[in-house]
Amino acid sequence: GAIPNWWTWRALWALSEVRKIVYSEDQPFADRIRNSMTGTINAVRKDFSLKIDYQDIEGFQVPAWLPSAGGTDQGATLILGLEDYYTEFPDQQLLDILNAMCEGIIRMQAGDSLQFPYYAFLSWRNNWHAWGNIQSYALLKTYPLLHQNQYYLNALKEIDYFYQYLIDNHYSSEFSLRKSEKKITLIGSKKATQIAYGIRPMVYACLQAYKMSGDTSYARMAGKIGGWFFGDNFAAEQMYDPGTGICFDGINKNGKINRNSGAESTIEALLAMLFIEKVPPAKKVLIDYYLKN
Repeated sequence: GAIPNWWTWRALWALSEVRKIVYSEDQPFADRIRNSMTGTINAVRKDFSLKIDYQDIEGFQVPAWLPSAGGTDQGATLILGLEDYYTEFPDQQLLDILNAMCEGIIRMQAGDSLQFPYYAFLSWRNNWHAWGNIQSYALLKTYPLLHQNQYYLNALKEIDYFYQYLIDNHYSSEFSLRKSEKKITLIGSKKATQIAYGIRPMVYACLQAYKMSGDTSYARMAGKIGGWFFGDNFAAEQMYDPGTGICFDGINKNGKINRNSGAESTIEALLAMLFIEKVPPAKKVLIDYYLKN
């Protein structure tokens, strides 16, 4: 039978975004969307245990109550769908689930300002991957609702240190870690394939950090990360064409470009561009980079 997974949470988040757009113009359609969301959310209420329980995975204490027994990537996407729904239809059980998901995410933060992976939120168990890595954005988005300073501050730590590390090293695709006492060891990593779906979440998080803090350095960081689409990447090639709106599908490990252009790549690039376009300090950084190259 059908089971909830990554795609379920992405669909829930998408429906929540669409509902906000159509609500004032098409109430019947908005009601149909709500009914679809309610079915998923009722399944979430039923299926998720909020029991505090951990698994030891390569020395990391992984929160077992997260989706897929340790998936902060799924948990963050679920948060974004639930947050919109809860704002309109609040109840204590959903609030408890939101807090549990956020708490699970921050418990998956690894390293510190001096030790790799520099406050990165691991994506699943002892692994990190770039695609859909939207934990910081989700934590920041829920702050006005949950008012938990730790969620806000831990998100900024990932942006301040890990995002800066990724920028300085022309990004990454994935890695795995092992922890022994306080020492963290890299046990596997891949530079590529790098894709738009690994870049757009970082843009979102930086722009949300700017919106909430007023610190323009986060807006400029978003513009800098957006430079990946215009050649600020380890292939040193432009991935996005502003004339057509298409984005190539990725940069392979040999630095070669996959010049296919699927829907996901193009949509992710366009979302990043649309968000940057709305924020003048971010837009200026990106335009300056584009004109220089």
